[in-house]
Formats: sequence, structure tokens, C-alpha cells
Amino acid sequence: TSKGAVWADPADRDRMLEKIRTDGEINDMECRLRMHTGEIRDVLFSSRLMEIEGKKYLLSRAHDMAERKQSELALQRSEVKYRRLYNETPVLLHSVDRDGILVEVNDFWLKTLGYDRKEVIGRRFTDFYTAASKKYAEEIVRPAFFRDGVVDNVSYQFVKKNGDVVDVLLSATAERDAAGNVVRSQSVIRDITERKRMEEALSKSEKMLQTIIEAEPECVKLLDENARVIMMNRAGLEMIQADSLDQVRGQSVCPLITSDDCPAFMDLTRRVFQGESGTLVFGGVGMKGRHVWLETHAVPLRDEKNEITAPLGLTRDVTERKRAVEGLREKERK
Repeated sequence: TSKGAVWADPADRDRMLEKIRTDGEINDMECRLRMHTGEIRDVLFSSRLMEIEGKKYLLSRAHDMAERKQSELALQRSEVKYRRLYNETPVLLHSVDRDGILVEVNDFWLKTLGYDRKEVIGRRFTDFYTAASKKYAEEIVRPAFFRDGVVDNVSYQFVKKNGDVVDVLLSATAERDAAGNVVRSQSVIRDITERKRMEEALSKSEKMLQTIIEAEPECVKLLDENARVIMMNRAGLEMIQADSLDQVRGQSVCPLITSDDCPAFMDLTRRVFQGESGTLVFGGVGMKGRHVWLETHAVPLRDEKNEITAPLGLTRDVTERKRAVEGLREKERK
């Protein structure tokens, strides 16, 4: 060995010999040896200087590291793959220790909130929350998390570096030690800011539409396929002498239509559910006995799948018009 017959790198041999001279032994030195076939292998080399019958010998052993090297390489590749997946996942990911300190965040987290990694790691995770979210996290969510080891879709607000507020939903699972204690959390955080804005805009739009419907001087109503009331505005309720929507919601309007006209009204309802539109003049009787003539125009109301969900009807009181026409006819007959 001292002549370098099996040493791929003479520097490894010299390092081994120097260690033997000073310490008398060397243990698990990583080096490369050339086999008799010419193949070079990574090994863990150990050797001890021994004296037998006045002569000094080196007792050496080499452990092939090929399997270990392959395992290390596979682990490195796995870590690289995990790190790439962690950083390239298009949701915010962070990890917090049991003291509430951020120990890891992914690139999307940093990009979304506008921070550099050095500005984040080592700080409390609630440093990036609004005051209300921080209070909720500390007083409600964290105690529940340490108790259950999981939280799901918790609504928070984060604060970006530029001061903008980000609405998120956070879900987290716990990592535990051998004793079962929570030592770390892994959190997945979805940015729902745009969704919240759309929901708020939709809510405002619905309120505006509802205000317009309530202000409409004619009856606006939605019925189901059996002519039961789904929705009716204030003008409609006054028209049928109902005190509130609860009084008629889910009830058929047929008792409020004269028996002669009810079949025609039900036929119009059926045709609207088949995609047609139509108009009908019919006699009505209010819940307190008032007799009126009504004209309704009904069209199909469709959902986002273009399926018909209800007839949308606009109904007006034409009693005075009907009486005027009847009066004119009466005069003509005379």
C-alpha cells in the first residue's frame, strides 16, 4: 500500500501515513482506491499500526461506499426535487416552530407579500398579520392547533410589505416529536383576495338589484314550477294584500287567481319553464278579499349553466283599465 499500488490519489496515501505516524491509527477516512480490475471505488478506509514478534504491520480495512454514495445522491436529488416543488408551488407555504417563529417560507410566499427571505425568517409569523388577524390567531387558532394538531381554511388577512392587505385561507398540520409534542407546523395558504373582491362586488350588485326591485312600483316575483312563491317585492305583496313575504313564500298563488283563469296561469308557467315568454290578463282575489284584474308578463330566468330556474314575472294592476274598457263597451251596447 505504501507504494501506492491501490491508491487512486497519492495524496490520500500520504494523508493516511501521516495519521498513522502521529496517532498509530486512522478510522473511516474517505478516499478512492483502484481495484485490480482498474475500477476506482469510493471507500471508508481504516488502518491500525500493530507490532507482532518485533515487526510492525498495518492492519487495514476498506468499506465500499458505493451503496452509501448512491443513497446520498438519491437523497440529494430528492431534496432538490422537493425544494423545487416547494418553491415553485403557486400557493403560499410556510413553516412555524412551536414558539411561533417562521423557519421556512417558499418563493411564492415572498413574491406575494413582497419580502426578501432574510426579512422574514426568524420573525414571528403574526408580524405579517393585520391586528385583528393577529389577535384571532393568538387567542383562538393557536390554542386549537396545539390541541388538535390541525386547522383548516382559517380566514386571515396578511399585510404586504407595501401595506396592502391580502385575504387568505390557511390550513396547517403539526409535526410532533417522539413524545407527541407539537414542534413545528406546515401551512398551506391560499390567496383569496380577488375572490373576496368579486364576492363583495357581487354582494353590492345584489343589494343594488334588490333595492331596485323593492322600489319597482309593479309586482316583481319568482315562482317555481308549481306556481309557488319564491320571491316577491313589496309592491307585489301589497297587490295581493299580504303583510310579509313569509306569509306567502312557498305557497301557491292559485288560490289568489280566479278559478276561471287559474288553468291559463298554470299553462303560462309551464310554457315559461319550456323556454317561452308570455303575457296573461287574469282575475285575482287578494288575501283580504279584494277583487282585481292583473296583467303579468313572464320570462325564463336562467342560471350560469343556462338552465331555467324560475319564471320571472312582472305584474301590474289593470283593474281601472279593465273597468274603463268594460264601461266603454257598455256604452257602445247602449
